[in-house]
Amino acid sequence: MHDFCVRRRCTSIGLFAAAIFSVLDAGGCALENDDPDLVDAASGEDDALTGGVPEFTDNAVVVAFNQIAFDAAVAHDGFQDFAVNLRGITMMHLAIHDALNSILPIYRPYALFTLRPLAHPTAAAAQAAHDVLVNIYPDQQATFDAELAGWLARVRGGVRKRVGIELGHDAAAAIIAARTGDRMDVFGEYAPRDQPGDYQFVPPFDFVFRPAFGDSKPFALVSGEQFRAPPPPDLTSAEYAVSFDETAAFGVVDSTVRSEDQSQEAQWWFEFAEVGWNRITNLLARQRGVHLYPAARMFALVNMGIIDAYVAIWNAKQFYDTWRPVTAIRASDADGNDLTDPDPTWESFLVNPPTQEYPSAHAIESAAAAEMLVASLGTDSVSFSSESTTAPPDNPTRSFTSIRAAAEEAADSRIMAGIHFRFSTDAGLVAGRQVAQFILTHELKPRW
Repeated sequence: MHDFCVRRRCTSIGLFAAAIFSVLDAGGCALENDDPDLVDAASGEDDALTGGVPEFTDNAVVVAFNQIAFDAAVAHDGFQDFAVNLRGITMMHLAIHDALNSILPIYRPYALFTLRPLAHPTAAAAQAAHDVLVNIYPDQQATFDAELAGWLARVRGGVRKRVGIELGHDAAAAIIAARTGDRMDVFGEYAPRDQPGDYQFVPPFDFVFRPAFGDSKPFALVSGEQFRAPPPPDLTSAEYAVSFDETAAFGVVDSTVRSEDQSQEAQWWFEFAEVGWNRITNLLARQRGVHLYPAARMFALVNMGIIDAYVAIWNAKQFYDTWRPVTAIRASDADGNDLTDPDPTWESFLVNPPTQEYPSAHAIESAAAAEMLVASLGTDSVSFSSESTTAPPDNPTRSFTSIRAAAEEAADSRIMAGIHFRFSTDAGLVAGRQVAQFILTHELKPRW
């Protein structure tokens, strides 16, 4: 077994993978599948280790299942409930990541700790994704079965395919077990208070969505309060009045100062952050030809960053429990601030989500996703154009020359939509970067 990696001609899969295998060989190449019969059988297959370079570089299976998971979420509830859909897509990408890194251990795993270099990457990744999706959306199993069959049909039958399928099962089981009891399915209860500054229900909603989510178990953070933003400015402060006036002017439905481009910005970014940033991640993975293993990690990091940002921001929203601009502007005669003028007929440009105002969820999620992409791609200077499900039909595309600039525009869009104050989006951007940096230094780190 000691010379297995050498005998299988590691150099044929490229210098990068060969270097990884040489490190394994130097350490004894400790294989879980070290049955001589398996080794002999695998050595006769025409697989990646004997010339199939694309098997370790082509990101098609990861990109495809990202879209498959998105379609499943849309079929489930229109991709509305992040506690189901974002949790599911994050689990799926972590299972793919762990399966692949059990074959070629480039990055540290999340939930599965094993080593099976005989497994076929495509079979392992597809099976892992399939099993997680079946767990999240059992009523769509027939669709997932058909998708899996298509991917497995691309893999030449034999030992490596069988071991890959087994590995995929194990990777999915590990992440499902790790997230069991995470309390993300708890909805919780909420009753509004009645003091100036307190959140009040905003029509058409008469509830707060998932008020208990901030107390659920994050994927990487210690707790939801770990990066809780500092308190918002006092209602009587000049800082509050400045943000108040900005949103009152730019965010009103019939604003005379909001430009056409700013209106398009507000509408373009109005879709859920996890929808937009997964689309951007999928786009960049394809356009920039990110190899299989870095792509699997990039998707896992982006989604882990977004969902932990959700936990952090929901925790802060419940803790501070602040009113939305529409409530604040209509009732500013009660805020004790002589610099704010009430407008009892003020309406926001776009519909307010059924959650408290401070801090901004879109800002924290966008900042976290952007930092994950910058870290994964090694640069912020990335130009791209993308569409949105909430953009005006006659102008569906926005273009960017920087990933972080896109996140900052996402934050700004909430002021233009009339649903946030500037101090809230600023706090969200800071917290999102903190969440991302914590995850990057604690999860899925490079082994070498």
